[in-house]
Amino acid sequence: MIKNIKTKIEKYGEVFTSSNEVNGMLDIVDEETRRLDSTFLEPACGDGNFLIEVLDRKLKSISLLNKSIKLNYQIDIFLAVSSLYGIDIQKENVSKCQLRLFKKIKKFYENKYKEDTDFFGVIKFLLSKNITWGDALTLKLPSSDTPIIFSKWSLISKYKVKRLDYSFKSIINNEELNALPLFSDLGELAFIPEPIAEFDLIHFLKINKNEKET
Repeated sequence: MIKNIKTKIEKYGEVFTSSNEVNGMLDIVDEETRRLDSTFLEPACGDGNFLIEVLDRKLKSISLLNKSIKLNYQIDIFLAVSSLYGIDIQKENVSKCQLRLFKKIKKFYENKYKEDTDFFGVIKFLLSKNITWGDALTLKLPSSDTPIIFSKWSLISKYKVKRLDYSFKSIINNEELNALPLFSDLGELAFIPEPIAEFDLIHFLKINKNEKET
């Protein structure tokens, strides 16, 4: 295991940040981490050490709301997950991060409600779109000219969402990677690039059945 980690550090420059270090950083922006719609992007997400701690804080915010209506509970979890984005150059890390986040969500949900296959399918779909394989330096898939694509999820009415897909390059460029936010504090795009795909307005529990673009 140690040898495997050492090899990854040498080959990919991969660094493993401890939970204490992550929480120290997040404490600086604690209020933002607890807002369900506050967006976080980790351009080298690894297996999710940073994103799992952000998710934990968002889920704690949901637990304090004590919502008795199942659908409202689900939409809050949806909003929390849809605001988390990650990129990693290693497919293995992407899969591990997606699974790690999903397991945490599943455990949190099942503390209040029984297993829900349809809802969990939506969460898995969200994670497949928001946690993606790519090279954050080139803004493309590794060894490819294919751009990294991110989906922006906007709650338009009580339970209906609008999905717009953007190339990562249109949102942010290499020089601005550490300076320009992906989205503004209000959950809106900080500036308006042209989407490469637009999808029909749809109930949030059906987003994984809405791949047809308009």
